[in-house]
Amino acid sequence: MKAIAIVLMCACLTGCATIQPKSLSFGDAVRTSLQDKGNPPLAVIVIQEDGSILVAGRPTTLAEIETIDTVKGLPESPGVLIEADRRTKHKDVRAVMDACTKAGIWRINFKAIKEGTQNQ
Repeated sequence: MKAIAIVLMCACLTGCATIQPKSLSFGDAVRTSLQDKGNPPLAVIVIQEDGSILVAGRPTTLAEIETIDTVKGLPESPGVLIEADRRTKHKDVRAVMDACTKAGIWRINFKAIKEGTQNQ
C-alpha cells in the first residue's frame, strides 16, 4: 500500500454551509477535498464535535476512510489533513487515525486551530 502523509489539524465547522449530498461518491469527495498547499497535496477529513466525519462536506464512514488508498486519480502519496476542534473527543480522532492506518497510511502529524475557524 502507498505511504500517505497525514497532517492533523483542528477547526470547528458546526453549521458549515458546504455540506455536499451523500450522492457524491467517496472518491469524488476525496479528490474534491485535495488542497495543493504543499508536497504532498492534502485530502481534508473533518471530524465534527459529535464525532461525525466529513470529506468535502460529504458524510463519510470509517469504513470508507479505510479504503482511501484505493481512490483513483489521486496524486502519488497524497497527504491527509484531519480537522477537528478541541471539543472533539480524542477517541473520534483516534478512530480516524486507526482507519487511515488500516489503509496503509503511517505518517501522521498534528496541528491545532482555534475554535470557530472555518477552513473549508
